[in-house]
Amino acid sequence: MKVLFFFFVFGVYCAFGQEKDTTKIYILSEVDVAPLFPKLRIIDSLTSKQNFEKNLRYQVLKNIEIVTNNHILNKVFVEFLIKKDGNIEVLRVRGGSKAVKESAIRAVERIEKIIPAKKDSQPVTMRSIIPITFKPVIIFEFKKEYE
Repeated sequence: MKVLFFFFVFGVYCAFGQEKDTTKIYILSEVDVAPLFPKLRIIDSLTSKQNFEKNLRYQVLKNIEIVTNNHILNKVFVEFLIKKDGNIEVLRVRGGSKAVKESAIRAVERIEKIIPAKKDSQPVTMRSIIPITFKPVIIFEFKKEYE
């Protein structure tokens, strides 16, 4: 009777204890298919993960604002989530001045909704970190004077 009870409890545990964790957050190396940017072209010679990294850099550079940073090199690391629905949520920013951090956050938040990463053909939440370097920029203003 004890053996029968053991097999019953073990069977129930195996049947119901093996649920998939839907709240797990993956990183790029753990997913099968990287997130896709719908409006950007995919280069066939690159893997989906390489395409994601290349297109992510392009999206951030497209959205970045010039920040006056007193001629100091500022490098920030933006950690963010790409959720199952394709929206982006910034988790934290490390390094740099306050103005540089705010500009980096705005650049990442302005990225359009994307197709989320997939693991076992199911959309999953993925965490990523992108380094952004703000270099000193000198802006010249030319005035043409006509006599």
